[in-house]
Amino acid sequence: MKSIVIIVCVYIIFTDHLVRYYFKQASRDGTNYGIGNVSGSPLVPQRGHGIGLFLECLWRAFIMFVWSGAKVLGRETLRAASDILKDIARLSPDEKPRDLVSRRVAETAQLSIA
Repeated sequence: MKSIVIIVCVYIIFTDHLVRYYFKQASRDGTNYGIGNVSGSPLVPQRGHGIGLFLECLWRAFIMFVWSGAKVLGRETLRAASDILKDIARLSPDEKPRDLVSRRVAETAQLSIA
């Protein structure tokens, strides 16, 4: 009977210690043994936009590269179209417009890759 009482007392003391440890960890300042206001403002407020700021920077860099590439492709397309129109204006009777267009498109593709 005496051993059961000792075991129960040790259990109560040990669990009380764990409960106090939990409340101390959950408190804001480490000394208050209560959880406190859950919906209150945090101890250290967030600055900036978190991961959204990082993703926004990546998106802006991506858009910058895509936009510059689109401008280059647009210029090359306009240059190729003007060259095709010039070739059609100087078309000889034995040449077909289809051959001129395919030759200029291949030339533009070679310039774009290089």
